[in-house]
Parts: sequence; C-alpha cells; structure tokens
Amino acid sequence: MTEPAPQGVIRVPVPPSYREMRRPLAQRRPVLIAGGMRSWPAFSRWTLDYLIERAGDCEVVVRNYTENVGVPRHLWQRYCIHEKMTFGAYLEKIRAGTAKSIYLAQVNIPKDLEPLLADIEKPAFLNYSSLDPVLWLGPGGHVEPLHFDTAHSVIGEVVGRKRVKLFAPTSYFALYPFPWWSPIGSTFSRVDVDNPDLALFPRAAGATSIECTLEAGDVLFIPAGWWHQVYCLDDHAVSVTYFCERRTAELFDDLKDPWCGHFETVKYLRSKWATAKSIGERRMAAARRLVGAE
Repeated sequence: MTEPAPQGVIRVPVPPSYREMRRPLAQRRPVLIAGGMRSWPAFSRWTLDYLIERAGDCEVVVRNYTENVGVPRHLWQRYCIHEKMTFGAYLEKIRAGTAKSIYLAQVNIPKDLEPLLADIEKPAFLNYSSLDPVLWLGPGGHVEPLHFDTAHSVIGEVVGRKRVKLFAPTSYFALYPFPWWSPIGSTFSRVDVDNPDLALFPRAAGATSIECTLEAGDVLFIPAGWWHQVYCLDDHAVSVTYFCERRTAELFDDLKDPWCGHFETVKYLRSKWATAKSIGERRMAAARRLVGAE
C-alpha cells in the first residue's frame, strides 16, 4: 500500500531566532533555513588551502567504502573500513580527485580538529546544550546511504551543494532496515532507493520521498527518525552538524511523537538479544566441554 505523500520541507528564508523556530519545528518536518550560517567565519575561510594550513597535522579517521562499490546494498557485510590519516593527507586526496570512495564523516571538531572550532557558531535557535559539532567532508559524487538518526540533527552546509532525499519515519517498514543484529545496524536501509529491487523489497514501492538542495550557507534541520540519503553535487562538500539529544533539547518540547517510542523498543530488543546471545554462548561452551571438544 502506498503511504500518503509527506508534506515538503519547510523553508525559512532568514536566520530565525529561538522563538521563531518553535512553530515550524512543532510540525515535525525538516526545516531548511536559507543562508542560516552565512555569518560563520568558516563560510568565507574554508578553502582547501586554509584547512590544510590550520588543521592539516590533525589525525582523523576516514570511512573507506571501496569494498562496497558495485555491491548491491542488501548484500553489504559491513558499512565501511575505518582508516587513520592526517587531515591534510585526506584533503590532498580531495584536491587530486583520488578520494572517490573515501569519506571524512562525523569528526568531532573540538576534540579532533580544534583549530577549526573558532570558525563555526552554534545557530541562534539552538538555545540549549547539544552534542559537540562534527565535520563531514567528501568528494564529488559521494552518496551517503539511506539511514536515520535517533537524535535531531542540524546541518550547516559550509562548502559545496548537497541534494538530500528524505522519507518520513512512517516509511520504516517500507525501507527494509538491516536487522538490528547486523554489523551495519537497523538505522540503515537495505533498499537502493534510486533503483529499488521491488522483487526483493516490494513494500519499497509504497515509500514516498521529498527532496531539497542544500546550498553553501544553508542550514537543514532533520527531526529524529527521518530517513535521509545525501548526494554531493560539487567537486567536494563540507558541512558541520549539531546532533541534539532529546533530553536536553528544550527547543523541541513540542515534538512529542508516538514514533519516538520505536527507539525505546529497539533498545529493549537489543538488550534481550544480548542476554539471549550470552546464554546461548555459555550453553554451547558447556556442550563442547561435555563432548570433549574443548
């Protein structure tokens, strides 16, 4: 059955205040704030040369997706391989065009790229404590696979453009998440939404999406539970994200949603699985000892 088409992204044309954002956020939909971070020093400073000069010696961890290139998503055995290198070495790969399957993702700026911290500002409407800002930097053509976050996220696009395809939380079963015992995790979809295999995933035919394009300087708020797949449209793209924990996000008090209960269910099931797995492993060890296998 086809689900009702979700309403589009709410667009706010000027950087809003804390008070001005309460109403659009209460609608539980993504919000695009045009030019919302143009005042950040990073917006005018973050060229490749500047980033290398300021933080090139910092060590970072990158995601290498090479083993998954050309492999249908539902057959992935793991999400990526993590590799360490200096920030400068990765940026030189970006410059040379040799980082096609390598992505710098979710790097904690205060801890790992501290020289860049002075260049960013928490958006004015984030009038509460949030997690540390994290950096995302990737090559042109990179596609971050479809997933959802269990926290609200606020994405500031510093360099380049990104296309974002979004599905409402009600699409959960239509998007066939990986099993929660999978190494990849149940926040990622097994469906290639650009070319879905409807023989394997028939419910995907009923999933409907909305899209927006993030221009450099824009800010996008994505509520927890909204699925999103992100496409880098330019030579490279750089963004900064603030993840917002529910318990500390007083701004989002209006976002009371039955969907939120899903996350507690997942946590409960995971705890039960861990207990059952532990008991099973102990029983198997006892059986092996009984037959002299150990």
